[in-house]
Amino acid sequence: MFNTPEGRVKNPNFMEQVEQVCTKDDHLIVGCQSGVRSVYATVDLLDVGFKHVYNMGGGFLAWVQNGLPVAVVTCDTKTGFLSPTSPLPINN
Repeated sequence: MFNTPEGRVKNPNFMEQVEQVCTKDDHLIVGCQSGVRSVYATVDLLDVGFKHVYNMGGGFLAWVQNGLPVAVVTCDTKTGFLSPTSPLPINN
């Protein structure tokens, strides 16, 4: 989903992008900031035949609020590759 001046709009390339990196037998956990947009994505994936798709209820906000680990990811500006560091504890 994209936020536009007209409201939220589905990403027209979403399914194509997912199918480039996942098979319909892969186990997928779908998440977003608050768990709303990921519900729509989860339904769309199940509707086209993905078999093992799970929505991360409450999204990333709930994950952090529950004190679950978060990894910091940095991007190499020369290569564009992401490199995760070890998970960090949440300090509340």
